[in-house]
Amino acid sequence: MPASCFVPWARHDEPRRALVCFPWAGAGAAPFRTWCEGLLPGVDLWAVRLPGRENRLRERPLAGMDEMITHLLADFAALPAAPTIFFGHCSGALLAFELIRELRRRKLPQPEHFAVASSEAPRRLTAPRELREFHTELRALGITPGNVLASERVMRLLRPGIESDLQVSRSYVYKTEEILDMPISVFATAADYAANPAEFLDWRKETSGPVDIARLAAPNLYPDGAWDELGLRLQALVATATR
Repeated sequence: MPASCFVPWARHDEPRRALVCFPWAGAGAAPFRTWCEGLLPGVDLWAVRLPGRENRLRERPLAGMDEMITHLLADFAALPAAPTIFFGHCSGALLAFELIRELRRRKLPQPEHFAVASSEAPRRLTAPRELREFHTELRALGITPGNVLASERVMRLLRPGIESDLQVSRSYVYKTEEILDMPISVFATAADYAANPAEFLDWRKETSGPVDIARLAAPNLYPDGAWDELGLRLQALVATATR
């Protein structure tokens, strides 16, 4: 039987709230496990692990956004009925955003709050983007350690999942529909925000609710950067989030 797309790192019989994390291109659920430490009592922590990642390496990576959404919806009942916050990191923010819109279309429960990190506002993505040569793309993104890039054996295992996610994010084209009605929290590095603030400010156009933009003084928001600080920010958000 295929594994569920949703992995519970902290789970309670009757949780008061749940944080559900969507990873960046090629990543799985594992990086979010460290955020269990410091969670408030009664708060669940879940993370998305799609086929082709971690212990699902032998499964075929999904071919596009629609197929990813279909798989997530099939496993959606695994999540608790408690008030939920979705957190999407980089390309994971696009996946979480489109899942929210699909939940709304189907009149299914939506998260009470949406948080994103290192992600350009979707409505700015009006045409497909060119996908560069695989290794060039990974070096430009700067999220794959050099020793991993240099290992042919490791990259042979990881490449299908990473490439699948990159193709999905680069081919994504925004479709206009009713904006969301929930608060959105946006996390960016100070350098990324300074380089192009509109990428992050345009999240204000995606919801009728409030949008908060936080700039972190770090080189990146990945596990080798401000990962722990990002986790603490999200834990604080979980503690105070209201619809």
